[in-house]
Amino acid sequence: MTDADFLLCAAHLLLDSEEALRQLCPGCRARAEAELCPVCGGDRGEWGVNLAFDQARFEAQRRGER
Repeated sequence: MTDADFLLCAAHLLLDSEEALRQLCPGCRARAEAELCPVCGGDRGEWGVNLAFDQARFEAQRRGER
């Protein structure tokens, strides 16, 4: 396959997915477009704050402190 063939194939894949979404009702379309966790299926909006992030350490490192 040439580069143009790959590009055409990618364009058709995008068009096919858009067509499939247009066939869904608004509620199902919203669920299909939602970014979900690949393991548990939880909505990305439910993930919340990164509890392992240390804001104080981040600020210190940003100032060049160790």
